[in-house]
Amino acid sequence: MVWYKNRTMYLFAILGVFVGMLFLFTGLWLEMQRQNLPFTVWSYFYLHVNHYIFFLLDLAPFGFGVLFGLVGLQRSLYFIISQSKKNGKPRLMCFQTRSLLRIGMEILPVVIMLRLIELIYLL
Repeated sequence: MVWYKNRTMYLFAILGVFVGMLFLFTGLWLEMQRQNLPFTVWSYFYLHVNHYIFFLLDLAPFGFGVLFGLVGLQRSLYFIISQSKKNGKPRLMCFQTRSLLRIGMEILPVVIMLRLIELIYLL
């Protein structure tokens, strides 16, 4: 499955953008209420001139969109793997597991040698 054709990723990304917009407007509204400012464009620019952190807050919809999109992609991949396990198909990660075991067996003598050197050093 190609990641840019993944419907779940796009739905989660859109949800993330909406959550980020809610976060942005809530932060602006709270600061405007704290400083007794009207909810206008002028007060929006006023907050940005006096508090630079609001520039970072403006990026919240993009950040939340990307993060939620990644969560949607992982959820979709998890669903595919769980469906393949239910159907009895072979695992998708079999090659990676074998290669990790092979690497682990190559590293094992090095780890044993390091433990022996540590034991000798402590005596």
